Amino acid sequence: MAIAIILHGGAGDWNTYDTGKAKDILEKAAYIGLKILKNNGSSLDAVEKSINHLENSGYFDAGLGSVTQNDGKIRMDAGIMDGSNLKCGAVAAIEDIKNPISVARKVMEKTSHCLIVSKFAAEFAVKNGFKTIKIKPKQLFKKHSSDTYSTRFVNTNIEIDVLTSQIAKANGYFSSRSSGCGGGAAVAGPN
Repeated sequence: MAIAIILHGGAGDWNTYDTGKAKDILEKAAYIGLKILKNNGSSLDAVEKSINHLENSGYFDAGLGSVTQNDGKIRMDAGIMDGSNLKCGAVAAIEDIKNPISVARKVMEKTSHCLIVSKFAAEFAVKNGFKTIKIKPKQLFKKHSSDTYSTRFVNTNIEIDVLTSQIAKANGYFSSRSSGCGGGAAVAGPN
């Protein structure tokens, strides 16, 4: 079975943003996932690590790049699903956690729940070894967004057609979808 990973960085008006930088980050995220798949890793690992790269980049509205809501707080959502058994896990309105997608995976693997919300999601994360982060909301604003809390960071809708001759075609979708060597599929993404 062929392996593939499809990523996208969101939708919206990208006219005033650096699509080259966004494409570079998405390419790196795709390579991370594809490397895992080529080494017989699981689709779940591939999509989680690809999304971790987007969360850690600070460039997309996920993880360190998350934007504040109108009240000045940063609340993030993420979900993951295992296509082999249709189990899923998600967190919503989680605060102070760098990688919500990894917490969502823990929800899927360690609980009978499919969704944990707000302070309960953060408490679950801490109990499962995730460290909290305290970043001032203004630090998360991109240099190309205004200084008001009501400003939304708009993600890219660019498409990656072909990364290299060895990598399957990947058209832009937000989240990450993977098809692994063992026939397993997984999907994940910040919302």
